[in-house]
Parts: sequence; C-alpha cells; structure tokens
Amino acid sequence: MLLAIGLTGAGSTVHAASDTLRFEKNTFFKEGQSLEAYAGSVIELGPGVLLLIEGSLCLEGSAEKPIRIINSDPENPGVGIQIQAQSADAAVKIRNVEFEDLTQALRFDPFWYRKEVILEQLHFQGSTSGEPVLYLGDPYIDRRWGRSIDLKVKDLLFVNNRSGMVVEAYGSPLVNYDFDQIHFRDNYFEGPEQALVHFDLYPDERNPQDIGTFIFDRNRFEDDDYLISVGGNFEQELKIKSLAAETKEVSILDHRVDHRLAQLEVIELRPLETKEATDFKILKHVQDSIQMQIANVGQKNLMFTLLDEAENSLDYELIRQKDHSWVIYTEGPAKFLELADGYRIILPKPEVSEVLDSTQKEDLPVYAEEEALDTAAAEENTALANLGNRVHNFFTKGTTPVNRWEVGLWGGGGMYGAGDIKPKFELVEDLAYTPSTIDWSFGAYAQYNFNTRFAAKASFYHTTISMHDLSSVGFFSGTAPLMGYNDEYQEVQMSKNAFPISFITQIRSLEFEGIWHLRQYQLKPNQGSKLIPSLGLSIGAFHFTPYRTIYSERKPDENYLSYLARIRDNRYNLRNLGSEGQNFLPGAKPYSQIAVSTGLSFSTTWLFRNFSLKGEVKAVYTSTDYLDDFGPGLWYGGDIEAMRANQQVGELSNRELYGITKEVKLPRENTFRSTDGLNDWYFQAHLGLSYFLDKPREKPKVPSL
Repeated sequence: MLLAIGLTGAGSTVHAASDTLRFEKNTFFKEGQSLEAYAGSVIELGPGVLLLIEGSLCLEGSAEKPIRIINSDPENPGVGIQIQAQSADAAVKIRNVEFEDLTQALRFDPFWYRKEVILEQLHFQGSTSGEPVLYLGDPYIDRRWGRSIDLKVKDLLFVNNRSGMVVEAYGSPLVNYDFDQIHFRDNYFEGPEQALVHFDLYPDERNPQDIGTFIFDRNRFEDDDYLISVGGNFEQELKIKSLAAETKEVSILDHRVDHRLAQLEVIELRPLETKEATDFKILKHVQDSIQMQIANVGQKNLMFTLLDEAENSLDYELIRQKDHSWVIYTEGPAKFLELADGYRIILPKPEVSEVLDSTQKEDLPVYAEEEALDTAAAEENTALANLGNRVHNFFTKGTTPVNRWEVGLWGGGGMYGAGDIKPKFELVEDLAYTPSTIDWSFGAYAQYNFNTRFAAKASFYHTTISMHDLSSVGFFSGTAPLMGYNDEYQEVQMSKNAFPISFITQIRSLEFEGIWHLRQYQLKPNQGSKLIPSLGLSIGAFHFTPYRTIYSERKPDENYLSYLARIRDNRYNLRNLGSEGQNFLPGAKPYSQIAVSTGLSFSTTWLFRNFSLKGEVKAVYTSTDYLDDFGPGLWYGGDIEAMRANQQVGELSNRELYGITKEVKLPRENTFRSTDGLNDWYFQAHLGLSYFLDKPREKPKVPSL
C-alpha cells in the first residue's frame, strides 16, 4: 500500500502499519496531530522534503523489522524530521528505525518541549551534507509549569556519514538525561575542528554532568581528529563513564586545547570489545599495503573496490594468510575500501614513513611463475602496467562513476566546408566564409556515461550539404568566381560564379565519439539542473551521393514550396555523370560511395534528472575529395563531349544533359580541378533531446558486519 500524504485540520493521525508512506512536499503536523508507524513500515521523503512535527511522533519498529526512512529519489535527498514548538501532552518515541541518506535525519529545533523523548536502537547512515545527523537543540523549560522532560538516547549507530551528533544545553534543569551506548563507525570528516560528538553545556549549571558509553571504531578525519568536543566555560565539567576506541589514545576538544572551554573527563578508556568491532579489522596501512584481519573469512565475499581520495579505483592484489590478509596496491594512497554490498570501510591515513620491509614480505607467498620471469620481461611488464595505470588514472581521477545510458534525437543543419568551391562572401580572407546554403541534418544517438567526466556515444546522422543549390532549405548567397590556372600558372577567372558545378550531397553516417565533459556530468543532491560544456572526438563511416539540379524558372501561378518540390524531383546523380572522365578514361572508375571521417565537436548539455537538452556544433573531415563531385582530376576528363556521350545518369534530353554539364571557359586544354591537396569537410549544428534509460544508482544499505 502506498500513501501520498497531505494533512488538514487538527486532531489528525497518520498511521502506517506495513505500508509505505510517501511525502512529496513539506508536511506540517500541528499540535494535536501525530505521525505513527510500526514494524516493517517505510517512509519515503521526496526531494528536499521536511516533516515538521509540533505534535506527537511514534515510530515503533522492531529488531527484525525496523522502520526505514529513505529518499524517493536517491540522487535528490529529502531533509528529514524536525521536532519543534512546545506541546505539553505530546511525546516523541522512535525505536528501531533506520535513517538512510538524508540531509539532516533528525532535528530538535531550539526551544522544543515534549514530556517524553525516547531515541533508541537507531541507525543513521549515508548523510553527506555536513549538517549534524542528529541535532538536539536547546529545550524550553518554564519552571513555573512544574513539568520535566525525560530524554533517553540509547543504542545509536552512526555509519558512513560526513557529520555526527550535536547536543545543546546539556544539563538543563528539569531534564532527566539518559545517554548511553552511542556508536560511531566508518564516518569521514573533512572540515577542521569538527568532532563526531559535540556537547554544549547549560550555561548556569556548575555540577559535573555524567554521560554513558561512547564507542568509536575506524572514523577518519582530514584535520584534527577530535572524537568529542565540549562547549561551556572553564568551571564546568562533563564526565564520560566509558569510551571505547580502536586506539589507545584519543583526541578530545576541551579546556586543555582552549582554556575557555569546559572540562571533559573520561573515567574509563578501553579497547573495543569483540561485539563492538566489525568483522573487517584494519591492522596496518603503510605506503602501498594494507594489513587486515577478517573474522569468519571463509564466509565472506572478498570482492571489494579500493578507492583513493578522488574515488578512483586502484589496482590491488589480495594475499590471504592464516590469521590476516594483505592488500598490495599501486598509486594511491588508498582512502576507502568498498565492500561488495557498497559499505565503505574508512582506512586510516597511511604511515608514509614506513614501508613493508623484506622481513615482513618474507611471509607473503611467492609464486613460481614470478620466479621464472627474466629481468627484461619483468621490466616490460612493469612499464606496461605503469602505462595502463596512467591511462586509467586519466579517465577516472577526480571522477564519480555514473554508468548510465541515454538515448536521444538530433535536429539541425549541415553546411559544406568551402574547400574547393568558395561562397561569395568572406568573413576572414581565404579562411572563413558566410555560408552559401544550409540544409537539414538530423539523427539519433545512444550515449553511455562511464563517469562524471567521460562518455562514449554512437550516432547515426542523415546530413545534407550543398553549394549554390536553389533547392536548398536555406539559400543565402551564390558563390565566388570560379578560378583556374593558365599555361603561365597565373590564376584566371573561368566563370563569374560556381553555379555550373553546384551540388547537393546526401550523407548517411555512423559515428563513434569519445566525450570529455568540462564540468561534472552529474547533479548535486539539491540541484534541479545544470549546464555542462563538453568536447568530443569521433571517427565514423558514411555513404554519400552528390546530385545537381537544373535551373528552372518559377511559373507565374506556382508558390515557392511547389517550386522547390518540383526542382527537387529533378536531381541528377553526379557520380554516374563522370565529371572527370571516370566513365571513359582507361583504368578510371567512379569514386567510392563509402568514406571514413573524423570529427571534432563542442556541445552543451542542460542536464536534468531524467532527461537532457543538448546543443552541438561539429566539424567533420573526410577521407574523400568528392563530397562536392570536385576532385583532383581533369575538367571533363579532358574531353567534354566524350564525357557527355559516356554519362551513366540515364536517358537525358539535351536540355537535361547540357543543364547539368554547363561548360566553363578553361584557361588551358588540360586543366586540373582541385589543386589544394585537401579532402572535403563539412559542419553540423544540432539541437537534441535525450532520455536516461536507467535511474541513478542507489546508495547502498548498511551491511550486517
């Protein structure tokens, strides 16, 4: 059963037994209203959704069937639950609940009041916003009421988060505190002076405040590694009954670091008990090696991914021994060890001053195959491995895996590159020109995004290009004078324009393109869309055929569209014409219908969650000089009448034959056509729409270690 929630009126209760409650927008539970859910229920929060509770909250899961609070869109998280305002008869009871990947899972807004608050057997995982996962603001106590608050916080587990817990005004009068068994494991902190737990003491309280057991297992800090910090003044004191950690020394932030702060005393500092530690114990992390101990190793899936700071995958070798295992890796240093189910083990910083010495390496197994390698072969293998690592790092460093398909359609225009035949107007002398004509270009593509920087795309295009063709979609200008060289190699004009050799060419191409995104090809959790520029390099193959139309005057009663349709019906295949004598010169044959190409593109993507809008401009250089039917051969093969007599276009009237073979005045008997030595090229410009075939990969659940 799926419920979409919207509340009105007072005294309402939203109740879920074994259902899924979905909140698509911020929902306000006023005083007198309540939210209830029980074992096995799932509460889904839409993007940016916050549940504001001024009444009661009862989330009662069980150890076998906990309540899960998750995101409906894994890539666009909800905020969480906020308890606020004062409600004398209301209570908050949250037991056996898992909070997954939320911005701020549970917040008690300052100046809240409930007669009873129970937070017990809670799991908080995957919060990456930096906001406190659990925030207990300053409670509101009016001593004239004569009412107190029973606040129980017990058996909490924080894993794979980028923040921890903040408690304000601890020690407030008329608040009965019970904090115990709070466990932090595999959390990762980047900011300076950021502790996993922070207690801010009630300012007027001078009696020492007691608190129960805290457990810290394999948390990592990029700056100061403070497990607990305390705020207040130097006359105040907070006592922790028991603190368990994987190391013998722990860092706390109190008056010993800053004399203005309160004092913090740990009565018992002890190592982790077996039941408190994970099955994966990191014994040592040196420059290129990780030593770890795995409980019940025979029952474990030892397929894992080793990641560096930029979350690039590192190559490694796993060597298993009786009581521990070694992970030997290259590059790095390694920062995370991600298990097969997606759970991340936070690795301690490597001891860079220490490397695995020969004595330690004697215990590692030696393989006969390695002994058989001679020095030259070993050096060659090392060089190849290093080259492979460099290539791998180039494509993965600083990236996040995406692994998503998108398919889309293009529409736009194609334009001849002005190689052998020049448009009439120059923008930059002998370099850039205003187009003579623009024709339709359209196609379809499938793009696979490997990560946030690199993608591969397969495209099919149907593109038309032309020059001085009156039937083109966009006819802007004629062409420059047609030039040739006389016997003295002086350039002379052969025709006032290139209309006699006008053409229109249809190209059907299949291309494969590598794409480099200049910005991360991924949206942030609360980001609706973004613009992403990209560069592409492609190779392809295409089929092409040049045509020519005969000039025909528009009839008095004929509209323009009818005129275009009529002349387009009279196109003549120039390959079959044999403009350079391919049909009669000994050994000559028509140029190929197939050619290959390479392309360079610039594109911009407007990226949304499930689709994208794209624009691209592309330059395509080909392996043929006959896109325009204008190659390096002789004009008419040296004999225009022989060319006309041997044409293979079909049965033509004199008007048709002479219309497509207009004679130009040649400066000498044997005049070559294309003399620049370059093949042909063309340009494309498209707008497109694509749709993602699969949803973004969901973040992993907390494993049972």
